[in-house]
Amino acid sequence: MIVLDKIKAFFKWCGKGIGFPKPETKGAEKKAAKPPETKAVDSLTYPEWMQTGKKTCLDYDKSRMEEILATHKTMPLTPGQEEDVERILDEARSYYRKKGLISEEEMITYRKSIKQSEI
Repeated sequence: MIVLDKIKAFFKWCGKGIGFPKPETKGAEKKAAKPPETKAVDSLTYPEWMQTGKKTCLDYDKSRMEEILATHKTMPLTPGQEEDVERILDEARSYYRKKGLISEEEMITYRKSIKQSEI
C-alpha cells in the first residue's frame, strides 16, 4: 500500500484532481500540497546535483532495488497457494506440450531440475 499512497500523493502534488482544492473553495489559496517523498528522485538544485555526483533516476532506482533485495523477507506460501501454483504449472505444461513448444528432451531436463530442487 505504500506505493499506492506515493502514487496518490504524486498526482495530488501535480494537481491532477485527486484531492486538490478547487479554486472556488474558500481558503484554497492558503493550502499548498507538499511534494511526495520519494527515494527515486531528489530535489537538489543544479549546482548541488553536480557536486553530489549527478545521480540519475536510474541510479536512485538501482540503489533502491539493491536495498529492497537485501532487506526483503519472503513469506512462505500457504498449502492452498502451493496447490494453486502447482495446478497452474500443470495447465501450462500441458498447454505447451500440446502446442509442441516444449520438446521431450526439455521436459526431461525440467523434471530433473524440479526433483533436484525438492531435495
